[in-house]
Amino acid sequence: MQNKKLLWMMFGLSCLATMILVSIGRYFDTVVTLIHTPVRKFVSTLNSDFYGEPLPLQYQQVYKIPEQHSLLQNNLSKQTLYDLEEQVQPIPEPNVDPIKDSNGKPVHHIAFIKAHKAASTTVQNIFLRYGYENDLVFALPRAGSTISTANTVRPGSILPPPPSRPYDILCSHVRFDREAFGRILPNDTKYIGIVREPFHQFQSNLQYYRQRFVLNIPGDKPVQEYLLHNDKYMKFGGNNIPSTYNKMAYDFGFPQDLFWSKDHDKIQRFLAKLDNEIDLVIVTEYFDESIVLMRRLLNWDLQYVLYGKLNSKKKKDPRLEIGSEEEGLYRKWAHLDYALYNFFLDKLKEKLKHQPPDFYEELAYFRSTRTKYDDFCKLSLDGGQSVILFEGSKWNTPFIVTKEQCKHLYIREIPFFNQLRARRILQLDRMN
Repeated sequence: MQNKKLLWMMFGLSCLATMILVSIGRYFDTVVTLIHTPVRKFVSTLNSDFYGEPLPLQYQQVYKIPEQHSLLQNNLSKQTLYDLEEQVQPIPEPNVDPIKDSNGKPVHHIAFIKAHKAASTTVQNIFLRYGYENDLVFALPRAGSTISTANTVRPGSILPPPPSRPYDILCSHVRFDREAFGRILPNDTKYIGIVREPFHQFQSNLQYYRQRFVLNIPGDKPVQEYLLHNDKYMKFGGNNIPSTYNKMAYDFGFPQDLFWSKDHDKIQRFLAKLDNEIDLVIVTEYFDESIVLMRRLLNWDLQYVLYGKLNSKKKKDPRLEIGSEEEGLYRKWAHLDYALYNFFLDKLKEKLKHQPPDFYEELAYFRSTRTKYDDFCKLSLDGGQSVILFEGSKWNTPFIVTKEQCKHLYIREIPFFNQLRARRILQLDRMN
């Protein structure tokens, strides 16, 4: 009798233990499912074949990765995708887009006034990569990377667009003329320029281009001699405008008479005209702040405005080293560049004063993400890992960077333009 009671007691305890284990198992299975499902959904945007059904339509636009940068085309293994799963954070609700504001879609129509030696190649590379990855139509020069150094843009100076498609982006060197730009670009185009402190721009120009008309001046201080006797050494560009002073003003399309006069009122009227025609002027000395403002103006995901350092400095020529004496002399000749720079520097500072509280939060995040991006790409191209995942934030959706994308981060502008031209010619050939 006593043995029967003991058996029944053991049977009851075993049933209870089984129920507890089943409950625990169901709990953990639910947790794993909750964590794993959104990860599977995110990775399915990279290659839906690995997980069966593709991501629902409302997610696909937010997480679309351009075909030419898919993980499979970069020869990454299936195991790499499983490794990435462990890092991916759950994606946000499909009706919550942290990037787009009330203005709607990202801007695809852009004109960039590319001033010489003002970090403009770095900004140009941002536009080239964005347009390349989104299959946008560039106003491409017929050769090289410059449309014209003497004139503004004309239909005959650029390759025609594919049939039934407008030009989307103009970001090559060419003199700015709002009316001429407007004849080839859509009406909703955003206009962006860039300026740099004029004397620093002059220094950079000297060290980078190493103009023979300066280097051939005898003595230890050829730049000072050049600036002291400008009438002897001055070189001229298009429309008989000096090509060695006020180069930014030249790129921004200042009229010829202002290069020879110092009519303050006329200069200010032309600056007001530029201010009315251009949506944002980047200031190199406030580069990251300007890029964040540009991201907000264009309504882009933050991943598209990350940049690498291009056109690195050459080894300095000691004969081209200049200081305060040369700066004083240069100010006398570069009156337009100083007026242009100071005008848009003041405008930028005023914009920064009126930014919402999260602007500097975004700026800090942008800087840390850009550094991580730049560091990864340098290591990747030097034989390091071939893919990296960046988590989402208020300013970007989660994104992956591959070694192939890094190649375009550091590519020189002429090889990049050659790639774009080759693609355009193929597009036009197919239409014929």
